[in-house]
Amino acid sequence: MLSASMLLAGNREEPGGRWRGFEVRDVVYRSGARYGWHDHERASLFVVLRGGVDEEWGRARGACGAGTVGYLPAGGRHRSVFASMPVHTLSVTLEPGWLASMRVGERKVTSPGMVSNEFVRAAALRLHALARWDDPARHLASEEIVLDLV
Repeated sequence: MLSASMLLAGNREEPGGRWRGFEVRDVVYRSGARYGWHDHERASLFVVLRGGVDEEWGRARGACGAGTVGYLPAGGRHRSVFASMPVHTLSVTLEPGWLASMRVGERKVTSPGMVSNEFVRAAALRLHALARWDDPARHLASEEIVLDLV
C-alpha cells in the first residue's frame, strides 16, 4: 500500500466532495514525481486535467495526457511517473461494492486501463466543476458522471 505521507509529499490536494459510494479530490502532483510499484486499498478513477503521467500496470503501460481517464481496481499494483511540469488530476475513490450496488452490469470495469476521448474529457470537466460547487444536489449529478466514466 502507498502511505498517505508518500502521496502528499510535495503535492497539493483539495477535497472536492464525499458522498455515498465515492470521494472526489483535486490533486496537483509535483514536477517529476515518481511512485514505485504500489497499490491502493480502494478502486479509483483518475482524470488528468493538465500535464501527463506514465502509468504501468503489470506488463501494460500507457501515457495519460489531459483528458485521459484511468481506472485502477482495488489492490491493483501499478507505478506512476509524472511529467516534468506539475500534473493536475481529479481523483475519484470508489467505496467497495458501490459499483455493484448501482447495477451497472456489463459496464462495470474490472481491470486497470485508460481511455481518452472527447466524451470522457467533457464528463471529467463536468465532474471537476461539480466538485467545486456548494450545492446539495451535486451528489446526484456527480454520481451519474462517475457511472458514465466507469
